[in-house]
Amino acid sequence: KYILFCALAISISNFFLEDRFSISRRGMIYFLTLHALLVYVLNLFIKWYWKRAYPNFKGSKKVFLLTATSHVEKVLDRLI
Repeated sequence: KYILFCALAISISNFFLEDRFSISRRGMIYFLTLHALLVYVLNLFIKWYWKRAYPNFKGSKKVFLLTATSHVEKVLDRLI
């Protein structure tokens, strides 16, 4: 998504700015490739950070259950 948006933004700015801003097709391909790699590496780093900062955030099997003692049997039957 981001790469297509950047390509569109570069193409539009290249069209409107004409002589003041010029980029070749090769330069645009280099820029978009570099941008894609940067976004990918940044995404990997963010995922790595979240896994280390919050290791039990996802997939935790612990449940904190608050209920009246008269309803414990019904609630446990529903959960199991």
